[in-house]
Amino acid sequence: MQFEAGIRVWRAAEEVIAALTDAGWEAVYVGGGVRDLLLGRGAKDVDIATAAPPEAVMKVFPEAVPTGLPFGTVTIPRQGIGVEVTTYRREGGYRDRRRPTRVEYTAKLEEDLSRRDFTINAMAMSRGFRLIDPFGGLGDLLAGQIRAVGDPAQRFAEDALRMVRALRLAAELSFDLDPSVVLALNKQMKDVRHVAVERVLGEWQRLAVGDVDKVARELAACGFLEWWTGMSVGRGRGIQVAAAWGRACRRLPRDAALRTGVLLWMLECTRQHAAAVTKSWRASRLFQRDVITWWEACHFDPLRAGPGDWARWLYHLGRERAETGLQVVQAVQGYGEEEEMASREAFRRAVDAQPLWDRRDFAAEFETLCRAAHIPPGPLWGEAERALREALLNGQVANDPRALGEYLGHWARGRRKMEGGQ
Repeated sequence: MQFEAGIRVWRAAEEVIAALTDAGWEAVYVGGGVRDLLLGRGAKDVDIATAAPPEAVMKVFPEAVPTGLPFGTVTIPRQGIGVEVTTYRREGGYRDRRRPTRVEYTAKLEEDLSRRDFTINAMAMSRGFRLIDPFGGLGDLLAGQIRAVGDPAQRFAEDALRMVRALRLAAELSFDLDPSVVLALNKQMKDVRHVAVERVLGEWQRLAVGDVDKVARELAACGFLEWWTGMSVGRGRGIQVAAAWGRACRRLPRDAALRTGVLLWMLECTRQHAAAVTKSWRASRLFQRDVITWWEACHFDPLRAGPGDWARWLYHLGRERAETGLQVVQAVQGYGEEEEMASREAFRRAVDAQPLWDRRDFAAEFETLCRAAHIPPGPLWGEAERALREALLNGQVANDPRALGEYLGHWARGRRKMEGGQ
């Protein structure tokens, strides 16, 4: 499916580049699409750069959408895909470590490529797939390294997000960071606070599903980890935790929320802090909730857990996540082979004995049980459900209709007596 999508992206871009060159304009494939093609990776998008000014591009494509005219960018709809076309440009100084103060068009492709962040993103290909590589991007691809175009300090001063992108690319591609990039990260990472948090989050979520052990040390050493998580752990301790996180991630699914939850647990965040920091990232509610789910899951020790502990832990995770939960605790506890076998056997026994996975597993309809116990609809139903659930998970009641009814009736009588006494 991903391979087919990549072919569609390239075919759409090919249509656009063919029309531009047939109209007499120089046009090339640029950026990440070229990099991914050379790496044999499926491309999610392919951008085009051209000597044609935006007005000329829109003349060739009347259906073009002016998505970024101040920066010379228009988008061409093709085969259900939006192909971005940007006029060759050079940029003046930058304000707020993100936006250029002025944009000037140029007829020279090399000038356009020279303003890009990293050499592996500063390559272009002609319509006939001839590689144009003035900054040695192909050599860096083959060497597996992230190197800046020109001076990394200058590139990062132009857009501070590029520092996080360097880390993300290294994790995503399992590349090494060039020493000059590492030096600039250590000096300038403090500037990332000027970047919109949503942009940083986008890079983080991609970094977290990569080979994070490739950048674990740099994440902590440059100060990013402390800033991003809001945890003042110190450089030395941060490097230790990041390294342990990197090792754990080798055994974990490539899930950004899961790996983030594990990291926050390793940093000894409180639940309140973990919830607050993920909210401050302006992450989706689903992402925030999942981070907390996995943070909580990390606190479980399967080799010391009793039946009630297992039952509550499995209920918290749910049937679909239970197996992944075992992987998580095995990774964060650093189990060896014997401990893994013992924890897996305990897991199998607990799953077989699990009395309740969700509300649908009650042996009788919960609403029917409530009515039989004369519990009126409303907030009390929520309290009753929690009480019944805890009793089941703790092994205090059997999951059959009669036992559930008797327990809930007893609970309701006690509740009414308590209210009457107040």
